Amino acid sequence: ETVDIASGEPVARTPIPRGPTEHWLALHQLTGNTDWLEPIKMGFESEYPGFHAPYGTSSFVLADWDDTSREKLKSRFTSGYAGFFLHQDRAMLEEQLNRTLSHYSLYPHMVTEAEPKTDRVSTSLASMVFACYLGDAPNRNDWVRYNAVSYEGLRGEDFAALVWESTGERLRVAIYNFRDTPLQGFLRTWRLVHGVYTIRTGVDLDDNGAIDGDAVEREETLQRGSRIPLVLAPRKVTVIELTRTKTLDDQLARADLALSSREVQVKDGIVTGIAHNIGAKSAAVVAAVLDVNGKILAEKSLGNLEAPLDLKPRQVAFSLDVPGGPPPGSRVVLDPGGKIYEIDEDNNTVSLEAAGS
Repeated sequence: ETVDIASGEPVARTPIPRGPTEHWLALHQLTGNTDWLEPIKMGFESEYPGFHAPYGTSSFVLADWDDTSREKLKSRFTSGYAGFFLHQDRAMLEEQLNRTLSHYSLYPHMVTEAEPKTDRVSTSLASMVFACYLGDAPNRNDWVRYNAVSYEGLRGEDFAALVWESTGERLRVAIYNFRDTPLQGFLRTWRLVHGVYTIRTGVDLDDNGAIDGDAVEREETLQRGSRIPLVLAPRKVTVIELTRTKTLDDQLARADLALSSREVQVKDGIVTGIAHNIGAKSAAVVAAVLDVNGKILAEKSLGNLEAPLDLKPRQVAFSLDVPGGPPPGSRVVLDPGGKIYEIDEDNNTVSLEAAGS
């Protein structure tokens, strides 16, 4: 509706909802309630022109749609990463990728050193490349993320990647190694629901996104943020397939202890900081300083820290005295014994070399 401000009365109506799809997607992500997908569904079913795929991508296409809605989306999107994701037809990537390559090869100076904007980095035209590598395109003003993966320990110029499938229960990524030697790194997952997964890895010989021949197979417990080791064969496409076989507890219902390097200080052999609980469950907090080999140099129980269910911060300050001062390579850790199941374990540790930064 269009509403007259003075009277509050509607002056015009449209037959379908209008507005940014991010709000509905965010509510769907947070609650898991598919009712929040209905306004988007009404939009693409009515062929409202506002529901398109800018720069070849559109995050709402990546949501977990039912089969009927997915078929309707397939009839609407026939190009770009949105089209590829729905149809599994790599030819749909070519036009937008060619546009991207043309733009950045013609105007490299304009989009880098001579960038005319002062409040942003112009990456929208690279959305297709981002989506191929990551499963979605993280751009300015697009704050709902359906990114499937990220990469660690790999240089961008050494590999190319294409996310073929990405849901809460399945992931398939093809990665090409440009080098003449094997590459090692990590794949970090961002959409998987906590559970037990079968991981299959093998080489794609005919470049269709599927493993050909023998595959290395193993079973592992994974969740959002899990790291998977990668070994990429030289000058070949390696495919990684993950399929959930068992669902475990809700990751987002746990506690989440956290440290910030900006709040950790070291002075006269004393390590100070603030322990936070940013999760959904209370937890007994233990803080410790560990040396490079994992030996505990100082440790203290900080009591129970409630969850911030009322959106008010839950935190407690601590001070740890390390006789002689912490040696090089030391770090401060919450829950050093790993007794608490958390949303994210990686934010429990701060290197003392990064303290104050």
